[in-house]
Amino acid sequence: MTRRWSASRRHQRFSGAMKRRSQNSSAPSATGAFGVPCPGLLPAPVHKRGTAFRDFPIKYLTTSRRTWRNAYRCSTDLREKVSDMPHVPPAPDQPPVLATLTTCAAERTPDVALFADDGWPAAPGPVTDFATFDRAVTDLAGRLWTAGVRPRATVAIVFANHPRIQLAAFACHRIGAIPALISSAMPDDYLVGTLEALHPTWTIVDSAVAARLSARVREAIDRNSRGRVLRTRAHDGDQPPAVLPELPAPGTPDAQRLRDDEVALITHTSGTTDLPKLVAHSAASIYQHVVPQLGLMTSFGTHRLSAKAISFVHARASSAIITCLLIGMPIGCITDDDPARVADFLHRHGPESLETHPNTYISWEGLASDPRRPMRTISRFSSTFDAIHPRTVRAMLDASDAEDAYFFQAYGQTESGPLAGRPITRADVYNHDTRVIGIPAAGRTVRIVGDDGKPVPFGTAGHIECLSVSQMVGYVGRPTPAVTDSWWRMGDVGRVRPDGTLELLDRLVDKVPGIDSTLALEDLLLARFPALQEALILGSDDGAVDVIITVKTGSTIQDDDVENALRDRGVANIRLHRLLPADLPMTGSKKVRRTSLRSKLDRL
Repeated sequence: MTRRWSASRRHQRFSGAMKRRSQNSSAPSATGAFGVPCPGLLPAPVHKRGTAFRDFPIKYLTTSRRTWRNAYRCSTDLREKVSDMPHVPPAPDQPPVLATLTTCAAERTPDVALFADDGWPAAPGPVTDFATFDRAVTDLAGRLWTAGVRPRATVAIVFANHPRIQLAAFACHRIGAIPALISSAMPDDYLVGTLEALHPTWTIVDSAVAARLSARVREAIDRNSRGRVLRTRAHDGDQPPAVLPELPAPGTPDAQRLRDDEVALITHTSGTTDLPKLVAHSAASIYQHVVPQLGLMTSFGTHRLSAKAISFVHARASSAIITCLLIGMPIGCITDDDPARVADFLHRHGPESLETHPNTYISWEGLASDPRRPMRTISRFSSTFDAIHPRTVRAMLDASDAEDAYFFQAYGQTESGPLAGRPITRADVYNHDTRVIGIPAAGRTVRIVGDDGKPVPFGTAGHIECLSVSQMVGYVGRPTPAVTDSWWRMGDVGRVRPDGTLELLDRLVDKVPGIDSTLALEDLLLARFPALQEALILGSDDGAVDVIITVKTGSTIQDDDVENALRDRGVANIRLHRLLPADLPMTGSKKVRRTSLRSKLDRL
């Protein structure tokens, strides 16, 4: 009998700390969209099946209709809950029309804040709210149309990290083009390879990127763009290289709607191990990234400012913006993650929700001791891009003065969408392992299989596989792996614990022979040695275990102490390396490129 671990399997056992908090807290407790108790959140009723299942693209229905019908059950009824709230429309059963979403949001809630830390100065004027965001989308869409961009044309968007990436994506949606969001932070080799795999019809670069393009990347853009290469301004007054024409004056095209099952958006994976994979999503599949967030953020409170310091080219940024536009939630975007500048932003605006990458949170740990208490207003911290260290979670919760503060950790991939998640409160922060990432969200099923592809017993480590309503359409420029019975292999090693929660052990490519979990050992080092900013464990061809550490500015640590801590856990043949934080090769989402780091160590 196939073992399936899904949202329909009730969570039988919770930690004593969570139970005590739920019983003693005066704030209401509820089960969130990921099926776990969320202290301090308003209760959310159960979502009823709508017509979205019936109209879901037939190409995804490769397993039984009953399996998908059961998988589509949602855990929050937004149609009933949201309709009673001001400025919050009922959640649609069908995906929103991306071509007109910004206009609908602007008409419904024009004054809801949407801004960036740099003032968003680019023409046609500063973006400060939904109305000005839509005005800028309309302007850019008109310019793209006049330039010759047409429905279903692929438009590569290569901008500096800024929410104007999402603005450009919505401008493409407006005229029916397909935006492909490309991180300009990639090394040249990766950027060239990504453009060659995409082979876009058009490429747009902003002036900040145009000014620093290498000749090799510029040649790749020219060679792989079948239409023209256009430039938009990152800031008013920027002067582009003469070879990149500026976008023409805007026209007034009608909105061009694509079918819900057509490819509507191309993003890419982080690229920690190799060339980033280009991932295609339809309006239907990207909307299923949004659905769990609608319940979570509506319960949290749509009037509360959400601050995001994330990579704006990734699917996570797209789903975040769509969520805020649908429920009328204010959002402040942080493009400069320097701790001092972030402290100023948080102190000035006082957001109540904060999201960034796990490694960015590490660099912000010092803000807990800032006398201004810049994180004092944060009730909800969240992270989705990678496993986060328990020490960092404790530091963030210590930095908040909000009584009901919690850290929400989610797990998923660009390909699969969000799969599981759970909140970590102050009550259980000292006995909670952040590698335990909760139970599946509604519409998601997860199983653990061995190397032979057969399910393994609970508690046994194996490959994590999923069925998900938010699964991608496919890869672009490379074959999409065939998965038996539509199960998608995540590339992670994990196990299901006795209480039904999923525990993440390692990325498969990072597995080191003889070590159960390198992630657990890295957590151990950071917890034991506060002076460490980062600790990484890599295997090697000669059998040695390479341990890479970076030390916080002004702190000291003895190599012997680190090695002894690992030997106490049974790790032998240790080779320790000290690097500066700037020496670690990072992705745009602040993950360490471990393959590149391995190559760097081999050259030392």
